[in-house]
Amino acid sequence: MSKEKKSPRKPTRIEALICIIFMLIALAVGNGVMGYDLNIMLVVCTAFNMFMAWRCGISWNEMQDGIIKKITSMAPCMLILLGIGFIVGTMMLSGTIPLLVSWLARLINPKYCIVLSFILLAIEAEAVGSSFAAMGTLGVVMMSVASVQGLPLGIAAAAIISGANFGQYFSPVADVLNCVATANDMTPYEFMKDMARPIGITTVITVVFYFICGLKGNVGGAEAMENVNLFIQEVQNNFNTNPIVILPLVLAIVLCVLKVPTVIVLFGSGFVAIIMGCVFQGNDLTASLSAAYNGYSTDVFLPGVEVSDILKTLVNRGGMFSLANSIVFLICIVACVGLFDVMGVFGAIQDIIFKNVKSVGSVTLRANVTMILFTMCAADIYPPLLVSKDLLAKPFVEQGYNPKRAAIIAMACGQLCSYFLPWSFLAVYAANLFGVTIGEYVKYAIFFPLLPIVIIVLSYLGIGNQKLPENYTAEE
Repeated sequence: MSKEKKSPRKPTRIEALICIIFMLIALAVGNGVMGYDLNIMLVVCTAFNMFMAWRCGISWNEMQDGIIKKITSMAPCMLILLGIGFIVGTMMLSGTIPLLVSWLARLINPKYCIVLSFILLAIEAEAVGSSFAAMGTLGVVMMSVASVQGLPLGIAAAAIISGANFGQYFSPVADVLNCVATANDMTPYEFMKDMARPIGITTVITVVFYFICGLKGNVGGAEAMENVNLFIQEVQNNFNTNPIVILPLVLAIVLCVLKVPTVIVLFGSGFVAIIMGCVFQGNDLTASLSAAYNGYSTDVFLPGVEVSDILKTLVNRGGMFSLANSIVFLICIVACVGLFDVMGVFGAIQDIIFKNVKSVGSVTLRANVTMILFTMCAADIYPPLLVSKDLLAKPFVEQGYNPKRAAIIAMACGQLCSYFLPWSFLAVYAANLFGVTIGEYVKYAIFFPLLPIVIIVLSYLGIGNQKLPENYTAEE
């Protein structure tokens, strides 16, 4: 007689907690304390999740399908990553970024560089609706300006990352904003109306914080300005500084504003940069195509030239291969999280967190905790947005308040964890892009933790809590 196949079941609350606790300990201790490779620790977590899924009667084929579905959903993100590496490398060889950095380093007072990094990136992000596009274009330029001016790179990266993500909260063309609005049966403009007060308060406090940091911080003094002058002269000596070479960046921003798909923007503008580099910088086409993959190298494009460390740090970067590790990390994390989805771990956790709530302020606080916990395990912005209604709507309705409040909570907490967790893809990506560690920028990125705090405080003060009509039914 053949052995009867076990019927799939949902994990118990204890099993769900074990899955989450194991992952947090493995990543925090294994990677953070013992220094084991983060990708390997994710593989360990995936193996453990497979064991727990097996205990729940889930077949290998079901596990495999869940992992494949999750990885497939992230394919567009992987293409965007390759595109960012491509455009950064090609805008170096075209002279686009070196020229822009030399201009801005001369024009921007170092005291205001930090706050302007936030403001300028917020403006671009609001227009284009893409934090990736904003960070990969103007973000790289402003980070380079901060480096040349001798500013602390951690706070510069924090301002740039925060500004680049402003559009994710408040741009009608942002993909994540539309995602969370749709998941909660709202229009993007309804979401922005609900988000307006907390995002406004948070933005004002953040701008003041970065303004004060610029005034009080170490701006490098006379030595830094001497480095700026030497850098400008070195760019003029080694690159054709005809203003037309900024065309690739201008083209990228214009195409983003016109809502051209991000992948097309990045690769299209990058190919224009290759042409500009061959025409204006006299680059060899074969070497240029190689740089698009491997990154710019002063040894290749400026052979025999004695190059300063400042210029090397600026231009020796980019290329599709530079983001290969980020793509490997992305595959590992989504494989691990895909098994949580297959098992139904988060539904079990919801039952624990929302037990015996007694006020809308308490629901808001616990909803933030739920979304933070969810994103800590999902390590991605989209899962909390997509399930926010399922996880959070019921507790709000039971208290007599509009369940659409879940949308802004999911967005605020999802963004917070996505850029603060060492095992989050977005945090790893941002750190790699700007050449800083996650620990260097998170302590200055007050924009992210401040927003959920503001939402919680306003809720306890009775501000923004929308009561349901007396005739409301769950089907509405």
